[in-house]
Amino acid sequence: MGYNQERSDMNTKPKAPKKNPAAAALGRLGGLAGTTAQTKARRANAKMGGRPGRVCAHCGEPVRGGHKDARLDDKCHSHAWKWSD
Repeated sequence: MGYNQERSDMNTKPKAPKKNPAAAALGRLGGLAGTTAQTKARRANAKMGGRPGRVCAHCGEPVRGGHKDARLDDKCHSHAWKWSD
């Protein structure tokens, strides 16, 4: 019982299943295709990216500029700030 050329299952290579044309089209677009909901979620997530803003450690107002804000010096009499939550 060796190799039998008459058997059809030994003469052909197994064929891969046909790819879904819609999935192939999405692959060609490189992941850029998406629904309206996905685009909305991407925009919302992009707004949350990056490091948080700085706020005054005493009153919680946003701190802009360098290490201190002269406007906050008069109000809180301090240069202390922390990262916003």
